[in-house]
Amino acid sequence: MTESPAYSTETELSELTAFNLLYRLHVSALVNYAERFVDDGTARDLVHDVFVRIWTARRFRMPETEIRRYLFRCVLNACRDHVRHQQVENNFLSKTIAQLKLHELEYHEAHWEHAPDERQLRAVYLEIDKLPDRCREIFRRTYLDGCKSRDIAAELGISQRTVEAQLYKALKLLRRSLTGILTLGGWLVLGRQIF
Repeated sequence: MTESPAYSTETELSELTAFNLLYRLHVSALVNYAERFVDDGTARDLVHDVFVRIWTARRFRMPETEIRRYLFRCVLNACRDHVRHQQVENNFLSKTIAQLKLHELEYHEAHWEHAPDERQLRAVYLEIDKLPDRCREIFRRTYLDGCKSRDIAAELGISQRTVEAQLYKALKLLRRSLTGILTLGGWLVLGRQIF
């Protein structure tokens, strides 16, 4: 009975040594391979996750000729899964922004005849000035200057999704802060006056 734990410890040490050697031999090539499909940080994360799964499943006990192929296949699959997940996230964000814009248009269209007065206009400008800096800048560039999201993104060196997210945030904050000040229909007319 006393020999069994020592054998177990030797086996674990042997497995750890084999795994570390496998990791050191292949990690650079796998990261370089993953960088063909995803950015550098994501590539490192995905390769790390592959090695964690291999350690957990004890898949590193394969012959060297098989393990290399297996590792590259695992990284390829991890990259594919990541890109597909990003695509789903991007589609969801695009649909959400489009739905928000449609709801906003319907909202304004339903209450066209209510025009804001001077007090309401001042309140709107004050609330715009209270927006966070980047949010305010993007909001003004879009509604006051009439710039498109992709143009703003290019000029500011950020993604178009970030611009759209900032616009969404600005509209949400303005809507929340101006709820009691502006009548429901005043938004569309107000938009034509100041935006």
